[in-house]
Amino acid sequence: MTTGSFSKEMLEYFGAEEGAYTAFTDREIQKGTFNVKSVIRNLLVNHLGYDNIPRAGSGDDQDIEFKVCEKSKIYNSDTLKISCKFSKPDKDEMTIYFKREQMSLFHKGDYWYIYFKEHDDMPVIGILSDTKWRDLFDIDEIDEMKEPDEENNIEISYMVPVSEMKITEEVPPNAGDVIRTSCNKVRKSMSADEAAVKAHNRKAKGNMGEELVIEIEKRRLESLHREDLIPKIAHVAKVKDGLGYDIISMDVDEDGSEQEIYIEVKATAGDKNMPFYVSRNELKASKKYEELYYIYRIYNLSSNSDSVNYYRLNGAIDKSCELEPVDYIATPGKK
Repeated sequence: MTTGSFSKEMLEYFGAEEGAYTAFTDREIQKGTFNVKSVIRNLLVNHLGYDNIPRAGSGDDQDIEFKVCEKSKIYNSDTLKISCKFSKPDKDEMTIYFKREQMSLFHKGDYWYIYFKEHDDMPVIGILSDTKWRDLFDIDEIDEMKEPDEENNIEISYMVPVSEMKITEEVPPNAGDVIRTSCNKVRKSMSADEAAVKAHNRKAKGNMGEELVIEIEKRRLESLHREDLIPKIAHVAKVKDGLGYDIISMDVDEDGSEQEIYIEVKATAGDKNMPFYVSRNELKASKKYEELYYIYRIYNLSSNSDSVNYYRLNGAIDKSCELEPVDYIATPGKK
C-alpha cells in the first residue's frame, strides 16, 4: 500500500503517537507540488486544528514548521518551514510545496511521511527511499540477497581497526559465477526491534565499508608516491546522502595530471559472488562521470575478521553489470 496510517511497527520505529505516509508519483515530481492525501490532511487538522492550517488567498503566512525526522537523513537542519496549505479558499483540498533544492532528492515511489509524538503538537516530516521503506515495513525480501550476518537479531560491531586490516584486491567475478536472484519475493513480518537492529547493522556495515575504501585509497596513493593527495580524499556520504557516490578520491593520469574520482561503496558479509542493490542516483551518477566513477565492492566483511577482499568496477553501471529493476540488482559482468 502506498498511502495509509502508521502501523504499530511504524509507530514504534519512529516513536510516534500517530502518523501517516504516502509515496511520490511521477506527475507530482514533475509538477513540483504534492496533493496531500486525506489521511495526512486529517492528521494535520486533528493535531494542529482546522483554523491553524494556512489557506490560499488569506494573506496569512503559508508555511508550517516541521521537525525533521532524524531517521530520514535527507535534510541538514533540525526544522523546515514548508508551504502546506488548503489550496482553495472554499475547499479542504490541501497541497504541500517542497523547495526546489529538495526536489532533486525525490524519486517516484519514495515515501514521505508525517507524524506526531505524544504531548508535542509540532509535526515531524521525513522521506525514505522506497527500498528502505519496504525493507523496514512491508517487508518484501529476496532470500538470495539476505546478508549472512543477518541470521541472528544481534547488533554488529567491528573489532579490528581498518588501518590494521589486510585488504586484498581481486578481479571482479565472471557473470556466470554470480547467483542471479529470483524476482519472487517472500513476504515477512518484522518487529520494530528487529527492524531497528537490521537498520543499525546495515548502516554499521556501510560505514565500515566506506572507512575501508578510504584506507584503500590512502594506500593506493602512497604506492603512487602521491601522499600529497591523501588530504583531498573526501568522505562526502557523511555530509550529504543521495549523491550517488560515497567518497571523492584522487587519481593521476599518464601525464601526471590530477583528477577526482567518484566512488560508491558496496559492502557485504557475503562472498565475491553476492549481488548488490543499486539506486537510481547511483546509476545516474555513474553515467554522468563514466570513467571517473567506480564501485568498490567490499566482501567477506565479518565483525571479527582481520582481512577483507574487494574488487572495483569502473564506468557506467549499466555497462559493467546486468541490472534487474528492483531498485536494481547489479550482477557484475556483461553477457
